[in-house]
Amino acid sequence: MAMPYFLGAWLLAAWMSAAGADLAPPRSLPVAIAMERPRILLTPAEREALRARVARDPWAAQVRDALVAEADAIAAAPLDIPRAGGQWSHWYVGEAGNRLVPRGPTEHVDPRTGRVYRGSPYDEAYTGMRHGYWLRGVQTLGMAYAIEARAAYAERVREILLEYASFYPRLWKHTKSGTWSRRGARLFAQTLDEAVILCHIVAGYDLVYDAPCFSEVDRERIAARLLRPMVRVVRARDSGRSNWQAWHNAAIGLTGFLLGDRALVDRALNGQSGLLFQLEHSLLPSGLWHELAPIYHWYALNAYVYLFEAAARAGIDCYALPKVRGMFDAPVRGLLPDATFAPLQDSDRLALSDDRWYYEVAHRRYGDPRYAAFAGARPEGEAILHKSEDLPESRALGLEAAALALFWGVEALPEPPPALEWASSNDPDEGLAVLRDAANETVILLDYGPASAGHVQPAKLNVVIYAAGDIRLIDPGRAPYGHPLHAGWCRQTVAHNTVVVDETSQQPARGAVRAFAAEEGWSLVRASCEDAYPGVALDRTVMLRDNVVVDIFHCVSDTARIFDLPLHFGDKMTWEGKPSVGAVARSRPSRDASAWHAGDRPQHKAGDRPQQGWHGHLAHVLNHGRDARATSGRPSVGAVARSRPSRDASAWHAGDRPQPQRLNSDAPGYREMRDLRRASAASVFEVRLREGARLHVVLLDAGEVWTGTGPGPIGSDSRTPFVLRRQQGRSARFVTVLQVLGEKEAPYAAAVREDGAVIFADACGQEWRIRSTEEDTIVSMDGREWRERNPG
Repeated sequence: MAMPYFLGAWLLAAWMSAAGADLAPPRSLPVAIAMERPRILLTPAEREALRARVARDPWAAQVRDALVAEADAIAAAPLDIPRAGGQWSHWYVGEAGNRLVPRGPTEHVDPRTGRVYRGSPYDEAYTGMRHGYWLRGVQTLGMAYAIEARAAYAERVREILLEYASFYPRLWKHTKSGTWSRRGARLFAQTLDEAVILCHIVAGYDLVYDAPCFSEVDRERIAARLLRPMVRVVRARDSGRSNWQAWHNAAIGLTGFLLGDRALVDRALNGQSGLLFQLEHSLLPSGLWHELAPIYHWYALNAYVYLFEAAARAGIDCYALPKVRGMFDAPVRGLLPDATFAPLQDSDRLALSDDRWYYEVAHRRYGDPRYAAFAGARPEGEAILHKSEDLPESRALGLEAAALALFWGVEALPEPPPALEWASSNDPDEGLAVLRDAANETVILLDYGPASAGHVQPAKLNVVIYAAGDIRLIDPGRAPYGHPLHAGWCRQTVAHNTVVVDETSQQPARGAVRAFAAEEGWSLVRASCEDAYPGVALDRTVMLRDNVVVDIFHCVSDTARIFDLPLHFGDKMTWEGKPSVGAVARSRPSRDASAWHAGDRPQHKAGDRPQQGWHGHLAHVLNHGRDARATSGRPSVGAVARSRPSRDASAWHAGDRPQPQRLNSDAPGYREMRDLRRASAASVFEVRLREGARLHVVLLDAGEVWTGTGPGPIGSDSRTPFVLRRQQGRSARFVTVLQVLGEKEAPYAAAVREDGAVIFADACGQEWRIRSTEEDTIVSMDGREWRERNPG
């Protein structure tokens, strides 16, 4: 769905009004347990209201029908619960990183190639998937029972939980590497997954807890042999400032509410790494999750909404806590015009519609009808069952989201308020500047933020550009973490749209904003980073006016370096042959992380014990990724003659001038580049977009220019084009102008003056310019001058 522009201005105003508020959480929360059951997803009164609603509300009836159909299938299926520990779902991928499709417990098919995988870790990953099916099914069965109290649903929950209680404590605690660990998990390979599934168990069990089929002996056995042992597994790993701990807290708290254990509830809310700790340390002042990846914000919020809702039914109002409302508001600042989020950091390209149910919850809890616009249209019919076409388990995830909206949302969504305008914004704590041109639906994201979390990728001053209906300057996001391309490409700086020094990825660093402007008709951000490389200062200025993007990237070093600036374009584009380019042969073959051969993954017998059978496979996969992360220093590459000198050649000192390099390095990230061609005289090229639109790109700097392709969307055979410019010396300056044009529209004329200012002339001959110096940032336009003196 297209996103109405009024929302950005509304939320921006809300953030600004809250900027001076005291956001410190209270020192402790009261602990209480609801007396009646159910008490997690619903109260008895809410259950009766829900049953009445599905009788009169057509949408609620559709969700009920989908729940009942899924519950019927789970209740009738053979109870094939495996009595063994599962493995990491990120191992369950094929050559291109796409998910495998199980043909049974020991056969796993790559739908792209038809190849069949057998043995470890695929068999164990499949085991984990079966645990997920049955234990997520407990929540589905419980939700269906809450609407239609069919005995078969409660009886199947009893069978599932007693079966798990019969063997769970005997499973050995293991990790994704297949080794025993005190802080490992039993059903899965990490305590995170154990905590997530415990939330689903408790939520569903609570809804059938008083069903006639359960005896007091049953309840005691389930608590003593399953629920409390699972809590002990989760508690053994205190993850502190982590999305793991969000799910740990939710699982511990929900179990405490279910069992009436005040100590568990207190630990989840007030403990060493409980809710209050995370509100203070894991959330930025805006309410955004500190890992900065959109998918992990929603992931942590998912855990906490479970905890918030359970607490609310015990009379504990977590929604009134400072920063909690910001968890709903903060992520949409970066929302694109097509209502998606860019795959920044370790994230996927997300659609807001997939997470719309959060805004039904927010609308109900805060009573603000403007949240209804984010909730958007409710899915109907088959759409209720589908969240993502790329995930085999999407049917269950889609149904779960619709059911939570039904249980925790409102009966009727109001009409959205009158439209306002989006606004450009900058949040120094998040380290993300968002430049917007509403008339052209163009958005620029510049990331200069903190690097204090594992899911933050090493790509400071990275830029993503959305224009003409899609992301045009793209970011790789993530691959399945068990696939070599995640470490070998996605987490390498060269895969992003920012500078790489000496073909080595950046080290964790934080940037700082030097200038920001959101004026009528144009916006600008300038940010710098001095810690990404020792002895190197990076400085980037990006300006958006109408459909024109100006990008000035300046680099200064205390010694001579190699500076590369790649720009990666979307896979839907096609190149036009304006640059004169010649093919370049690599001096040696590189390892293609996207192509695993039969010998790369040793096969094991299905009966192999995990601690014996995984080491060969894991040594290949983990070492490949570890090599990609650990490589440092200047790579050894072959020398070739330069076609022309760099503009900054005068900055070289005697004895430190680097030897000319060839762009055929086997350095991490670079080894994944293909179709390399050296441009002999490249300054202008165009990329075809949709419906006759095109992206006109002008390179206004001297140096080598290369074209090629990088890995495309994970799970596909496609590749995405890039242009990479290289300069060498003690400094480099890259100037790029991008303009989105119609089929016959003429581009602006652009040039660089001797003083470094970038000057433009539009179709009417009107000039404007932008200049960034060490002292200040200057924009001259319409006879006026805007200037911001830089800090320091």
